[in-house]
Amino acid sequence: MKFFVISGAEDTGKTTILNHIGNWLTEVKGYKDVGEITPVFFERDEQGKIKDIYYVLTNNFLKVITISATDDEECLNILLEALKIHADADIVITTCRDIHDPRSYFINHVKPKSSFYLEVPVAKVNRRNEEYKKESLEWYYDSVFNLSRYILETDDFRV
Repeated sequence: MKFFVISGAEDTGKTTILNHIGNWLTEVKGYKDVGEITPVFFERDEQGKIKDIYYVLTNNFLKVITISATDDEECLNILLEALKIHADADIVITTCRDIHDPRSYFINHVKPKSSFYLEVPVAKVNRRNEEYKKESLEWYYDSVFNLSRYILETDDFRV
């Protein structure tokens, strides 16, 4: 099982980027939901924040688990359970906090480094001029998504 992990602090766009990857896998790469979980893409709460996602996809050759919620032990236990249920998965695309307890729990219990593991760090985009903040965030998310897509298409992942 290979791990592709997007890591960063709270509100740095980890779930947003995962949603972009999920849409790309289904709309461009032809992956389909395996039927056990209904995938959720770009659903937003009342404040406009993207909700967490959990879905399992396949293209008849590879099985991919994607879970965005890794904020605490409860969420990470859902990931651990998914890894047990889908032990035949080829790739796990998920998120991780950058420091402290959630990260330690992720590393020590999920043990992504025991197999192929690649981590993409993300950070907050700050702009003094609020006029350019939305444009900057769009550029940032697009750039990280394009980098992620490129990595996922290499021989290491072959999605």
